[in-house]
Amino acid sequence: MFCYQCQETAKNTGCTVRGVCGKIPVEARVEDLLVYLSKGLSVCSSKLRHLGLKDTKVDYFILNSLFATITNANFDTKKLYSMVENGVNLRDELHAKCIEKNLEVEGFYEHLFEPKEVILDFEKSLEFAETNGVLRTSDVDRRSLVETVTYGLKGMAAYLEHAANLGYENEENIVFVEKALCDIENPNKTVEEL
Repeated sequence: MFCYQCQETAKNTGCTVRGVCGKIPVEARVEDLLVYLSKGLSVCSSKLRHLGLKDTKVDYFILNSLFATITNANFDTKKLYSMVENGVNLRDELHAKCIEKNLEVEGFYEHLFEPKEVILDFEKSLEFAETNGVLRTSDVDRRSLVETVTYGLKGMAAYLEHAANLGYENEENIVFVEKALCDIENPNKTVEEL
């Protein structure tokens, strides 16, 4: 577990054993899976959106997943993991649509398509999440930029979900969120671009 999402992290560096907020490592890993799946969905969704094929349930999943992972928002492992199960199915559904439309989505995004069998096996998914969390980026400057963008998107998602629940939606916002999630996974984006 590693989380440095809030101002109350252990020793002002990050929580590694248990969150000061009460988050336990298994919850942190499942939250990392939700962010991971949101990135894979964003890659597929943004490609399909360019063809005029948008899916509001995918948009909602991405926003809801990011919102669910903000500090102190959700410590229900069972609920979070059910979101992961839903997310991997959505991701694979969109991935299949991309293949059907001859859209290239892997390339340097290949790591975002871990097989469903791994993600849907709870123990394997936790092992996978441990190596795909915050510390997966070895360069500390790049990691800081990636996580700053991620945390900003989480905050944005919270407001966008509230607005959607009140009937206010603007596609430009989800397009921005998807683009940002794709950009932070793109190794060709320079530190300056991030």
